[in-house]
Amino acid sequence: MDCGRLGNDPNHLSVQSMIVHQGKLFAGTGIYDWDRARGLVQGLPSAAKTRVFVYEGGAKWRDLGQVGEASRVLCMASYNGDLYVGLDANPGGGKCFKYGNCGWIDCGAPDGVNVQNLLPLAGTLYAATHGRVHRYEGGQKWTCICDRPLEINQTHCLDAFYGRLHAGTWPQGYVLRHEGGQRWTNTGRLGLPVGRPECNEVNDLVVHNGKLYAGVIPRAEVYRYETDGQWTLLGNLAHHPRWARNNLDSWCRLTAFASFQGRLFACTGACKGRSVDIDPDGSLGRVYAVRAGLVVSHEHDLGGGWTHVAAVRRGSQLQLYVNGRLSASAQAPESCRFDLSNTQPLSIGVGPQAHFSGALADLRLYGRALDAEEVRQIQGHRGR
Repeated sequence: MDCGRLGNDPNHLSVQSMIVHQGKLFAGTGIYDWDRARGLVQGLPSAAKTRVFVYEGGAKWRDLGQVGEASRVLCMASYNGDLYVGLDANPGGGKCFKYGNCGWIDCGAPDGVNVQNLLPLAGTLYAATHGRVHRYEGGQKWTCICDRPLEINQTHCLDAFYGRLHAGTWPQGYVLRHEGGQRWTNTGRLGLPVGRPECNEVNDLVVHNGKLYAGVIPRAEVYRYETDGQWTLLGNLAHHPRWARNNLDSWCRLTAFASFQGRLFACTGACKGRSVDIDPDGSLGRVYAVRAGLVVSHEHDLGGGWTHVAAVRRGSQLQLYVNGRLSASAQAPESCRFDLSNTQPLSIGVGPQAHFSGALADLRLYGRALDAEEVRQIQGHRGR
């Protein structure tokens, strides 16, 4: 289904970022090729100025106006009820803006270079730029909490894992964990072994079924975190026939992850995303998915009121009920058996991403599988 284009400017060549905020879908313009973005390709115009649009259904997008003076909306975040966007430094100075009643409000430039990623975590908004991580203090003030540790040059992605901030970096391919203040732990090196040139870039991080995953350039590799210093290589999803460590145009990206409907999704791309990139085996611009264990998830916001949630395991099937209605189910293959034996304590309200923010009441554990009618009766009794 064609959902339209962001405006009519032919020099907006990419939908650079998207986010759901306050129940609406927002998208920012840009161009993936950083040389075009800076006007360095002879004979071709520079990318147009950055704009943000809100989706109004069908193929219609409403223009929220130009934001800053840059060429790419690199990231977005929903924080404290406001929409925040981070821009590149070409030539807007790597600024962050938020959308208000009177248009776009300048929230300052963390350090004047690309704002690569924005992440709200535990009531704080963090920004990743080339080589640094910053904490937003309000107004136009940012505090640097990470300044090129371990000789990294760029920080490309942020995510939360067990309530702590993690950052994916270039060129060694380190994933760093924030320990508070200016202290960071290197959880491991991903990608190619030490050599020249150093070209490992962690393009995205995601938590799926209790595990942290990372996607890495230059070979579009997928890694899973096991423990500090140990990451399992799960494979590379894109290829180039003339791949070489010193040939930038042959590098492949794992551009983005998403955890959806019980599976981990991963997207591939060329290094610069140009139309002339060679793709003989059709591995670029594709979406792959993998099932890592059995997962059920509710793919919608629970809202701000009381919600009844019931998780049921019946044999080799998992079921998730929300307010008495079946939201999702998953069936294990016939050859698989559940082994739930472990020595770990039962944790409720804290998981592999962060702490639950809200209130819990009427918690129940059953030694058997409830059927659908029993779940509805429990939910209905709560409603009275």
